[in-house]
Amino acid sequence: MSMPKYDCEKYYRIMNMTQLNYTNQLKRLSKNQSRANIILIYYSTALIVYSVASIIYPTIFSLKWMEFSSIILSVVVLLYSIINGNANYPQRIANIEKSLNQVKSLKRKIGSIRASCCTEKNAQTTGEPIDTNCNGNNTKQEKQRSNIAGDNRESSDTSICESLERIKREYETLVSTTEIRDSLDFYETIVQLCAKYDLNPYAKPKQIKQETRLCENSEILDEIIGYISENAPCQQRRYLLFLKIIHGLLYIAPVVVLILGIIFNGKHIHISFS
Repeated sequence: MSMPKYDCEKYYRIMNMTQLNYTNQLKRLSKNQSRANIILIYYSTALIVYSVASIIYPTIFSLKWMEFSSIILSVVVLLYSIINGNANYPQRIANIEKSLNQVKSLKRKIGSIRASCCTEKNAQTTGEPIDTNCNGNNTKQEKQRSNIAGDNRESSDTSICESLERIKREYETLVSTTEIRDSLDFYETIVQLCAKYDLNPYAKPKQIKQETRLCENSEILDEIIGYISENAPCQQRRYLLFLKIIHGLLYIAPVVVLILGIIFNGKHIHISFS
């Protein structure tokens, strides 16, 4: 039988990482959907306000500027409508929610195996926990302990390995049918992990190892450093800041257009788009 490469502790961390990624992915998609809907309503309302303001207050607003701005905002509304429709947020959010629930279920199964491995019920004759490496490479000493424990120990080991193999197949099927996480989702996950272990995600790997306080497990620390090297959090933070600036400009643009319409008309600036 083909055994899983990792033990239950490693699987549990993988499941936990996937859960965090899916949670952040769900948050991002929900925010994008809400933002798109708000901008569509906001810009559509602004177009109506521009038209009404130009008719009722022609002496206050520059008519040509308002007409030109209305065309630009109409294009923005059209593009956002197309993008929002193609993004298919409701279906993607539903799929991520389903995958997230399935990952939580698999994580609970792994957690129950972890708990059983740490009890003395599975190793009553030797007082040793069950081998959950499932790699078929037991040392001579481990084999001797297994022979002393008898058939019950071997049966328990085999049962756990079979359970891990089954969970592994379920997990791989789940991941292969779920939308791939975005780099920003992974960035948020890394920030959360670093906050948990009191690490600085923006520091260099050597500096992280020197400053580590809560993460005494070297294997977990190496995993987090690997994630940081893969994702480049400093670049992701700059990209996230850039997105926030763009979104901020989208929100204030209709107000700025309205103010400019008053300024241009008050200064009697001749605007020609011919």
